[in-house]
Amino acid sequence: MRCTRRWTPSIRTCIATPSSPITRRKRQRRWLRGCARLPKQKPLPPGPRASPTIFVNPAESAQALYNDPALTERLGNALRRTLGSTNVVASEPVMGSEDFGVFGRTAGVPSVMLRVGAAEPGAFAKAKAAGTTVPGPHNAGFAPDREPTIRAGVAAFTLSVLELLGRPGGSL
Repeated sequence: MRCTRRWTPSIRTCIATPSSPITRRKRQRRWLRGCARLPKQKPLPPGPRASPTIFVNPAESAQALYNDPALTERLGNALRRTLGSTNVVASEPVMGSEDFGVFGRTAGVPSVMLRVGAAEPGAFAKAKAAGTTVPGPHNAGFAPDREPTIRAGVAAFTLSVLELLGRPGGSL
């Protein structure tokens, strides 16, 4: 669902994706109450003081992404064998949604979404030392270290495909 607050000259958007049908209505009501407070939280720009229009499309949402545990372990082991255990690490689960999660469910097959580190190592270390994070995808500050990121992503994808085709990769 999307809550959009519109006025000239800017558009502000907040997006919420309920995680399960059981709690969807409860979360939607709480989220809508939050959207109703948005106009009061930020000053309106100069000009007419009309209230913003809030549009909610309840059909717009994405399911939570679920990585199949067995497939995650299989691909993780294959990637660690070739890329090294220091370069392949497990991350903490996050409650997020991503349209990628729909592909495996629709096809009726297990799926795994890999996360490829994209930050320049010095910037990542500096952020970690400061207790912050580097901007990620869908953030205006996202600035991947292009060449190493592309190489790592291609290597991870290629090794994963080779593993699933029964042709475990050696070294790339």
